[in-house]
Amino acid sequence: MAQALSSADNTLACHWQGSRVGIPEVLGAIRQFRHHEARGGVQVSTVTLLALAGDGAAGGHVLDTVRVTGSHRPGRVVLVVIGGDAVGMDAEVRLYMDSSEGIQRWSEEVTLKIGGPVRDHLDSLVAPLLPPEVPVALWLAPGLQGHRFLLDRSQAVCEQSDIVVIDSAPATSMGTPGHGAHGHGEIPLSSALELARAHPLMDLAWVRQAPWRRAIAGLGVGAFTGWDASSSPALTHIVAEGPQSAPLLLACWLACVASIPAQLIDSSPSKRLRLALETATRTGSQSLPGPVPSSASAGSAKSTFAGQGDLEAVVEASDGDPFVYGKATLQGATLAEVHSPIPSPLRVWALRHALAKPMRDPLWEKAARLAIAIDANTTSPANGS
Repeated sequence: MAQALSSADNTLACHWQGSRVGIPEVLGAIRQFRHHEARGGVQVSTVTLLALAGDGAAGGHVLDTVRVTGSHRPGRVVLVVIGGDAVGMDAEVRLYMDSSEGIQRWSEEVTLKIGGPVRDHLDSLVAPLLPPEVPVALWLAPGLQGHRFLLDRSQAVCEQSDIVVIDSAPATSMGTPGHGAHGHGEIPLSSALELARAHPLMDLAWVRQAPWRRAIAGLGVGAFTGWDASSSPALTHIVAEGPQSAPLLLACWLACVASIPAQLIDSSPSKRLRLALETATRTGSQSLPGPVPSSASAGSAKSTFAGQGDLEAVVEASDGDPFVYGKATLQGATLAEVHSPIPSPLRVWALRHALAKPMRDPLWEKAARLAIAIDANTTSPANGS
């Protein structure tokens, strides 16, 4: 037994580990911990988080996130780190106790490091560790192995899960959409959509963007972003800047809800996640402008409507900012300002949300399809159809 250690509001009450062991030994350690240590307490929650990681770093990212979720942590976490060709399984079992709210709650953490042929039989390996009649959330964290390596081995496990959790843009340590420095959980949107056709799926990158979407809604931009090619008096251009695929996904969400054509989206890389809408009065026979190159800056995109711009809405925040700042202006005069709080740490809040409300999001699917079409330099209707 390990010495008790504190982690957030949780105390590590028991720890067991074994090398070249089997599932019976792991189940025996769980039963022993429950019998001797967990009596008189209640399970933290009635959801099981099953995580498949492509390497130790990706697995560590999963555990670092889960361990600071406090009383919202899953009742059982089963992490499977898929290694190389070496045959065998190493295992660790931890029992955590949480008394922060006056009630003693316990949760379990099982880590399996596997290699060899068992990698192709993950469903039968993990099945005994998934409590019956308890919802299962499957988190796919590819790491250095790559997403295809993991997806090829997870199909049968997906069938055992109620929701699949992925991340289409790796999070930084602060939790905002990341810069690719970690790469623990990135799964391309195209692969995520393949999964979503067969299984309910939640994208943590999408969940983390909720404060930006709230800021846009708070500015009331829907009142002036409607598009009607025959009668609309305005042209609206979306300029999105940010890390990885985050800005394009956010811009495509707005294009879907506001019916803005895909060719009016300009996405470019930046450390700051920023979304701007620029509207210009259309006069005479002025035609719809063509696509703006993805390398164009916000300034060059704005010059498309030089001399015509009257309305602009911007929402933006950097890694570590406490809120998303939004501002709408008309010919330079402020119309509205909003401050949309960013939960801290955002990466932990996103996981809590995904586990508390596991459900398919049709709007994410529409935005993802549009983002893939734009990324492939094709034209796709803004409504994703």
